[in-house]
Amino acid sequence: MTRKRIVSNLKAVAVSRNETAMTNLARRARVSEQAVRALWHGYARRVDLQVLARLCEYLQCDLADILILTDAESNL
Repeated sequence: MTRKRIVSNLKAVAVSRNETAMTNLARRARVSEQAVRALWHGYARRVDLQVLARLCEYLQCDLADILILTDAESNL
């Protein structure tokens, strides 16, 4: 069985919606800059579900748009 991992796609989703500044995104979505930065750069290891809900609500997207389940060996 292939190992899986979850990767963040927040930057691509935000940019596709003309949100190019992490600080503005955090403020508008009412989440911490630290949480957005960790997801934006892909180094988040634990994410509060409320943060994900607020980001999805603000960006008008689904959770699967922000977090992608992929093979561990994938370059995503």
